[in-house]
Amino acid sequence: MRGLGTPLRGDTHTFGVFFVLSVLACTLLAFRAAYTGSPRLLFLPWNLFLAWIPYGIALVTRQLATVIPPGRGRLLIPAGLWLLFLPNAPYILTDMVHLRRSPEHLVTIDLGLILLFAAIALGLGLRSLAIMQRLVETRISRPAAWTFVSVVILLCGTGVWMGRVVRLNSWDVFTHPLGAAQQVLAALDTRSEVLGALAFTGAFSVALLVLYVGPGRLVRVRSR
Repeated sequence: MRGLGTPLRGDTHTFGVFFVLSVLACTLLAFRAAYTGSPRLLFLPWNLFLAWIPYGIALVTRQLATVIPPGRGRLLIPAGLWLLFLPNAPYILTDMVHLRRSPEHLVTIDLGLILLFAAIALGLGLRSLAIMQRLVETRISRPAAWTFVSVVILLCGTGVWMGRVVRLNSWDVFTHPLGAAQQVLAALDTRSEVLGALAFTGAFSVALLVLYVGPGRLVRVRSR
């Protein structure tokens, strides 16, 4: 398909920037661990790795689109995997809940580290969404692409709620789907829990949409 290109064409610079920032963030976290002698926040590199997965899948899906004709549905599997892992990108924003257990003299440092990891992860997620949006626009239409973005962001907000509140992982869909469904239903057992889930999902989704159509324009412009 014309205009889609190879996986890293148009993304070489973006990939390099995200990679360097990721290494920098992990290095700073290592200094923090060495300085304090504490393993706190060492979950951040793993969460950042999970944020890289949807970006990688988006690049592969774009490459597959160059050899798979439209209308055959063969891209649904990689697209589904991409959507499954996408909430891991903005999820790091919720890791700020761990600040309540940070020593008072390290709160500012820990906040900066979490924000750095979150910014990189969010950038990866928005960039992957831009790639997938461009793919839908090329194969269907521009209105369909923006409808796709809106639905994906809403599902992403739901996924972040499931991760932070229900404590589910992306792979739980494969390892124990029935158990995951039961956990979600249990978390929606009362009216207040349902309202809380709707408020969390709605607020997070709106924030993501604002970021995507605003500052996120920086990650969309190269997908044209």
